Amino acid sequence: MVLSDLGGEALNKLPPLKRDFNKNKMYYVWHEQNYEYEFKEIYKKVSLTNSGLKVDGKKLLLGCTLNPRMKDVIMLILHGASLYNDTLPADIKEKCIIGSLMGDPEELQKFVKQSYIRISRQISGAKSNALSQIAQDYVIDKIKLILPTWKVERNGTIPKVSHTGGKTETTFDIVAISPNKKYFAIEVSFQFTTNSVIERKAGQAEARAKIIHDAGAWICYVIDGAGNINVKQSAVSTICHYSDCAVALSSEEIKFLTNFMEHQAGF
Repeated sequence: MVLSDLGGEALNKLPPLKRDFNKNKMYYVWHEQNYEYEFKEIYKKVSLTNSGLKVDGKKLLLGCTLNPRMKDVIMLILHGASLYNDTLPADIKEKCIIGSLMGDPEELQKFVKQSYIRISRQISGAKSNALSQIAQDYVIDKIKLILPTWKVERNGTIPKVSHTGGKTETTFDIVAISPNKKYFAIEVSFQFTTNSVIERKAGQAEARAKIIHDAGAWICYVIDGAGNINVKQSAVSTICHYSDCAVALSSEEIKFLTNFMEHQAGF
């Protein structure tokens, strides 16, 4: 909880997690494999404060056996960033990346060093996804400049595209809509600390491609090379395989993307 900078106060503000997970299960990607975990307790409205999780000062000194509630929280904190069936708030997910580092000592060491700075009082208000937001802004601005008559939305949705059986529509980093109502989902990968985001996108690429194509829309990816220096090649290959158009984060590549979108939309 200290390394993730996600304590009981923030966790306890979450509503019952059954709102964010279909069938009370979390599906996540770890080392390029898909896994699932069924929550035992925290899908209900239970106390997730430090005291409720027995990690406040007094109870830490006493010690205790891990209980189902603790195990649920551990799984969420370890693998939350790699989930692909949820509607958790982005500011919670972005902190749950430790699991993606297990088995990689160098990345884990780098993360611990960065976390020491990140959670210090001097910069405690900084958001770890700032660069990701900048990358998305760059893509949005370029598309609007090239396609001024198109509608471009951040965290947009596409009608009839849902990974929760229709309960909630799936949210994409960017959704572009042509004047004749053709929809394009655009996922932007920029992860400067770990590879968890791009691995999650790779893990959900096939399923997302299917539901998007069934809705008569297209799925595209913008993959920033500088932000994914250490990313596994297979993750990028998977994304490209299930993408209608995959480009890099540059002016020329975004132009290629908009050409593809115009062609598919019939312009």
